[in-house]
Amino acid sequence: MPVVTISRQYGAGGYTLGKALAERLGYRLVGRDIFTEIAQKAGVSLKCVELAEKEAGSLLSCLINEVFSQAFAPKQVKESWLDLTEDKYLDCVRSVMQELAERGDVVIVGRGGQYILPKRPDIIKVLLVAELEDRIKFMMGQYHLDREKAQQVVQKEEKRRANYLKAFGPDDRDDPGLYNLVINTSHASLKDAEELIVWLVEQIGK
Repeated sequence: MPVVTISRQYGAGGYTLGKALAERLGYRLVGRDIFTEIAQKAGVSLKCVELAEKEAGSLLSCLINEVFSQAFAPKQVKESWLDLTEDKYLDCVRSVMQELAERGDVVIVGRGGQYILPKRPDIIKVLLVAELEDRIKFMMGQYHLDREKAQQVVQKEEKRRANYLKAFGPDDRDDPGLYNLVINTSHASLKDAEELIVWLVEQIGK
């Protein structure tokens, strides 16, 4: 069955849409849980991957934390982090993403799928965008944040997203040419977006 990747401007509702799609299609939803598979392939701890992602692809802080973590055995340090370059880490991300796509029946939210996965009829790449004000309001309603905090989160995460995606492709991350479908959730509801994507999946699956 087709694979769906959802890229999004932060606060446009990407994870919420991904969860609804996965439930509707009977697919696996892949979000932050992909970190476990990346860690296994890279031969490092889950904490290392989480820190690397938080630093938007920079492994320096991650590796320093691993060295000084009492929970990380010296033998593991010698065998993993000393040989782990940022290029190798990014290769692990690409490999895991490609394996997920080959298995099929997945909705992948984020992680650079628009760059990593090939242009194929059975891979539907979706981008969600929205006006900044609407994204702030979404975060306020979804996570019960006040306006100031919601705006800070949106701006911080958009900056982190931009830094992370630079490692995978030189193109504008919101370039419509990278996607099969671009949906502006300032003008279309998440339910409408869900219906449209389900229709595309069904057409490809025929």
